[in-house]
Amino acid sequence: MCYATTGGGTDVWWYLIDENISDPIPSFADKCAHVHVTRLPAPPPSNTTSKHRGVDHRNTGLEHALRDHKGKNAAVYFADDDNLYAPTLWATAAGASHDALLWPVGWMEDKDGGDAPVHTNGEIHGFQTKFCGKRRKFAIDMAGFAVPLDATANVKFQHEWDKGLLETSFLEGIELQGVRVRAVTTSHDVLAWHVNWKTDDVKNFVMNMPSPRINCAWAKKKNASVG
Repeated sequence: MCYATTGGGTDVWWYLIDENISDPIPSFADKCAHVHVTRLPAPPPSNTTSKHRGVDHRNTGLEHALRDHKGKNAAVYFADDDNLYAPTLWATAAGASHDALLWPVGWMEDKDGGDAPVHTNGEIHGFQTKFCGKRRKFAIDMAGFAVPLDATANVKFQHEWDKGLLETSFLEGIELQGVRVRAVTTSHDVLAWHVNWKTDDVKNFVMNMPSPRINCAWAKKKNASVG
């Protein structure tokens, strides 16, 4: 975040929904003038039988972000704690103030795996992913998209959504608000990586490693490629 905001190009408001509120805020936050941290305690679970994690956390973040920035052409991105991020991600996500933007996500535990929209000049016509369920209109990970903040005023995450469908259900709701959903066309790089923190992979991780070969039955059948 600090790298991305050098020179004032992008301001980042980080709503940190924290289950360990007694821990200190990361020290870098005091050194970056364009990173603004609002720390919030994790909400109590509203549904103890939910199939999902993070539903109430994300909705809490959306509630506060809308309170502070509604009507300001802002974009919102959900940065989970099991990911690593390329420095360029934040400026890319900031571009989603009018359209919802999607980009590739890599999996740390599977160097040949990941999720990516298949598109032509940003127009999405499929996805490359190992999880090619027919019900996933937008087969992308939570780390692979940003949306206009104002569009979330009438769209919230729901515990009742089926398991594995949080991302696509949310993006379908955004699309119903009249928002165009498209792929980022300026870069083919993986901007976020899922990390298996229980392994030693993260110790040897290099952010500029090549993008993974993303395999998917859909892409093979359609003879599609990331474009």
